[in-house]
Amino acid sequence: AEFGRGDHVQALAHYDAIAQRTLSTVHRDLSLERAAMIYASELRDVDTAITRLNRLIEVTESPIARTQAFLSMGRLLLESGSEDRAAVAFNKGYLSAPESKDGRKSLSLAARAYMEASQLTEAVDAWKLLMSLGQDSVYQAQLGLAETHVALGNVELALPIYRAVTKNKAVSEDVAVTAQLGIATCLDRMGNFDEAVAELDEADLPGDV
Repeated sequence: AEFGRGDHVQALAHYDAIAQRTLSTVHRDLSLERAAMIYASELRDVDTAITRLNRLIEVTESPIARTQAFLSMGRLLLESGSEDRAAVAFNKGYLSAPESKDGRKSLSLAARAYMEASQLTEAVDAWKLLMSLGQDSVYQAQLGLAETHVALGNVELALPIYRAVTKNKAVSEDVAVTAQLGIATCLDRMGNFDEAVAELDEADLPGDV
């Protein structure tokens, strides 16, 4: 209620009191998380927000709550331009609950953050791990891995990955088109210009591309 009235100082005092006095671990975790978000989104104090999230990570008994805190921390670090620290936070989020949906999301964000931090070897490892987990993460991980190989200049490694995605009938149209564009990019960089153009012709691209 305090947060809705915009009285951030009062809200923070309220949440801090709950975190210190409650016997409920759920209420404690939620209070620390809400306080962190007030510091981040309302007061623009990322450092204090991260301190609150670190406290939540230390005291929570829930692996999912810990992963979610690392997710929030990683996003804050990305917004502040600390891609390398964000990648570390996301990776820890995965390790906190590796079999959960949030854990897989955290690993995916770690891989992307490694790419943004130009830590491409770490990105390759993260994408490969995400691929090994299967489920709904496979196609995203394949595209990410292929993209990372292209960034490393290893188009001969990226090409078969893109081709494998396009051959899978289960992928969405958007994923298939992204993979076809990746194939065209690889062929172009390998000097196979005619094949690259043919691949673009096959792709069902929007009219403004």
